[in-house]
Amino acid sequence: MRQRDENYMSMAVVTLKTLGANTTYWSSNNPFKALVNYIREDLAALNAARVAGGDVSTGATIDKEIAGDAAIEHAVRLSKLAQIYLLDANNNTLLNQIRISQTQMDRLTDGELTPVLQSFHDKLISLGNLVDPYGINTAQLVKLQSLINQFVSIKSNPRLIVVDRKGHTADISSLFRHLRANFYKTDRLIHIWNDNHQFMNDYQNARIIINLGTRHRPVVVPTIPPATSA
Repeated sequence: MRQRDENYMSMAVVTLKTLGANTTYWSSNNPFKALVNYIREDLAALNAARVAGGDVSTGATIDKEIAGDAAIEHAVRLSKLAQIYLLDANNNTLLNQIRISQTQMDRLTDGELTPVLQSFHDKLISLGNLVDPYGINTAQLVKLQSLINQFVSIKSNPRLIVVDRKGHTADISSLFRHLRANFYKTDRLIHIWNDNHQFMNDYQNARIIINLGTRHRPVVVPTIPPATSA
C-alpha cells in the first residue's frame, strides 16, 4: 500500500472518531448515518486486506493503482486542452461531455472507470486534427489509449488482493474509490449542521490528510459510534 493510501486511512480513522464524538448531531439523519457505516465498512475491509495481503499481491494492487492514476492524469490534462478548443468553437454540447476532473474520476469504481475513459478517448478521436493546435495530437491520443489498455490488463490480474465486503468482493483500489466517494458525500451533507460551528470545525480538521512519513502503521477502526442500520 502506498504512503498516500496509508495517510488517507489514518485520516478516515480520525474522522470516524470525530463523528463518533458528535453522534447527537447526525444520529437521526438516515442518509448521513448510512454514510458513516459505509465508511467504517470500507476502512475495516481495507485494513483486513492490508493485513492479509502478501508482497506479491500487494505489488499487483499498487501496480493497478499506479496504472489507473496515470490514465486519469493524462485524460484530465487532455480534457483541459480540449475544453479550450470547444469553447472557441462554441460547441457546448461536446464541451459538457468531455469535461472530466480528477475528483470525478476518483469517485468511479474500476468497472465504471474503464468505459468512461474509453468514451472520452473516442470523443477526442472524433475531433480529428481540429485539436492539433491545442496540443492534442496523434501521439497524445495513442498514449491515452495505451494507458487505458495497461490499466485494463492489470485490473484483471489474479494476484490482486481481493476481500469480501458485505457479500461482494473488491480489491484495495476499488475500496479506496468507494471510501473517497463516501467522503465526497459526507463533505457535502455535513453542511446541514453549518450552525454548529464546533462540530463543523472538528470535522473539517479531522478531514485534513497528514503525511505520516512511515508505511504500514497499524490501523484500528473505531467502534464508536456503534453500527446502525440505514
